Amino acid sequence: MTFEIRRSASYIPVKDMKRAIRFYQRLFGHKVDVKGENLSVFDFGDFKFCLKKTNEEVEEEDSYQLSFEITDWDEFFEKTRMQFNKRNLVPSALVRLERGWSFEAKDSEGNDIKISWRP
Repeated sequence: MTFEIRRSASYIPVKDMKRAIRFYQRLFGHKVDVKGENLSVFDFGDFKFCLKKTNEEVEEEDSYQLSFEITDWDEFFEKTRMQFNKRNLVPSALVRLERGWSFEAKDSEGNDIKISWRP
C-alpha cells in the first residue's frame, strides 16, 4: 500500500499572540491571514502556519522545532539576523550543509526554529 503525504499545517504554541504575530510577520514578510485571540494563521497556499495560544511555559526539552527552507538566502539571512539582533535573540552559527546553509534560533516565544537554504 502506498500513499502520498502532503504538507498541510503546523501549529506552534505561543504565550503572547500579538508578539508572536509581529515576530513572524517580520520573519516571513507576510501579513497574518487569520488573526484570532487563541489561533492565528499564516496561509502560504499549500501550507498553513498556525500560532496557538497556550498558558504553558515552553521548556527546553519540550520546545517545538519549526524547520523550513527559503529561496533567497542572502536577503532572508540579512533580514532575519537584524530582527534577531533587535530582540536580543542569538541565532546559532551558520552550518555548512552538503548543499546549502542552515542556522537555528529561538522565536519570540522560546520555540526553536531551523532555517535552511539549498541551491
